[in-house]
Order: sequence, then structure tokens, then C-alpha cells
Amino acid sequence: MEGEDEKLIAVTEHRYVGLRDYCQLQLAALPPEALKLYRSRVDASAEKMYRQGVTDRDRRLLKNVIEQTFVSSWGDDALLALGDLSFESGDFAAARWYWERIIPHPAAANATPSTWPGYPDTNLDLAMIRSRLVLASILEGDKKRAKEELLEFTRLHKDSRGFLAGREVVFADELAKQLAESENWPPTSQKSGWPTFAGSPSRNTIARQKVESGGIAWELALPSVSARVKNLWPTTLTIR
Repeated sequence: MEGEDEKLIAVTEHRYVGLRDYCQLQLAALPPEALKLYRSRVDASAEKMYRQGVTDRDRRLLKNVIEQTFVSSWGDDALLALGDLSFESGDFAAARWYWERIIPHPAAANATPSTWPGYPDTNLDLAMIRSRLVLASILEGDKKRAKEELLEFTRLHKDSRGFLAGREVVFADELAKQLAESENWPPTSQKSGWPTFAGSPSRNTIARQKVESGGIAWELALPSVSARVKNLWPTTLTIR
């Protein structure tokens, strides 16, 4: 994990993860007794990095916690702090990535090990974490996603209370209020750059000008498909 972290490992037939995440998956799957032993060895250094990272608002130190000692007792706290820092800077996609890793991933129906590099046993308030995810979708302007997340949130945490935007609120009521108010917000201005797949978390950004991608690097003929979807299916894959 420390020396070969750029390698990829297959976790399913169609999905690969980095070697570091693969190793963290193995640690997260340890039985409680083994996880307790592992934490007894790494918690002291993880706590030191976490507390210094929070005090200095140092993302590098907080990232070191989740990259080097992800399943330590401080891994979920570091994920929360990194998500909050990303949220404050307007990087909602990054904030979502950190926060989602705190939430336990449901076990597969066939009892196969999880392929999601999530924290195994957080003691953080999951209503608080999920409320942040809904708020991120609202502020992104992704109303469809926000409505779906709010419905699920209300099902799970209808009466949960906590602090949101500096005030103690009933999460579901406050998020519903924010979502309703967002209908009257002006559209977000398009920023320069292309920070994520398809240009934005909503995956629908339109480039301001034509993008010159260069010449064709290679082409691959795609397999034929049924007549029902033939008109919707490309016949070649072109890489420029």
C-alpha cells in the first residue's frame, strides 16, 4: 500500500480499485477483534494527524489519515472534516465523495465482500451526514437528486435534529424549506474549466466553444446488437 499504490486490483469482473483502496477494503473487513488490535497500533499517530489537520485546516494531514490509516478510530472524523472543507470551498462533488464513505455500505445479497471503500463502523450521527449530502445536492442545483435524497432521508430520519448552517433544526423540515426556496434562486453561472466527468456533477455541462480533441488515436468496431436498440447503439468506439 505504501510503495505500489498506483496499481489497480480487480474487485469484480468489471470494476477495479487502486491498490491502496484494495488494502483498505481488506482492513475494513477484519473481524472486530482484529480491527481492535489494528487500531491499537495506529490510533495514536492517526489522532495526532487528525487533530493537527483540523487545527490548521490542513487537508494534506487529513488526507494522510484516510490514505495511511483509513480504518483507524479517526478515519471517519477525517472524512467528515475533509468533506466540510470541500463544501466550504464550493467543491460539492468532493464533499459528497468524503461524506458518502462514512455511511455503511449495505452488504451484498450474495454475501460477497463489499467493493466500496467505506468506513466500517462509524459512531458519527448518520442523520447529520445524510443531511449534508442533501444540502450539497440543493446547492449544486441538482433538484431531482435533492428531492430523491430528501425522500429517503425523511424515511430514515424524519424527526432527527441537529445543527445545520449554524442552527439547531429538524433536519428534514429545514432541508425541505431549503429545497423549496432553491426554486427561486438564480441559475448558477457556468465556470471555466472542466473539473469532472461531463463538466459538472450534474453531467450535462455544455462547453462554451468547440473542443478540438486532436486526431484519431485508434478505433474499435463494437459488437452488433439487437434491432430494437440498433439505432441507439454506436457502431465504433473512437478515441482521440
